[in-house]
Amino acid sequence: MEITNQGCCGTGLIEVAPLCNEFTPVCNDASKYVFWDSLHSTEVTNQYIAKYIETQGLPQFQI
Repeated sequence: MEITNQGCCGTGLIEVAPLCNEFTPVCNDASKYVFWDSLHSTEVTNQYIAKYIETQGLPQFQI
């Protein structure tokens, strides 16, 4: 992930899911962005968070 200060859809400042549509510009490579729009994270961000929880969080609950 390289771009953290804007979303892949539009500018990422005010666009949220319904405002990201066929009339809104979208980035070429969403994997470089932390956010899809101004609220929702991208798939690569979700994968990173899930991997972190899997490796750092879940082992604490094993008996």
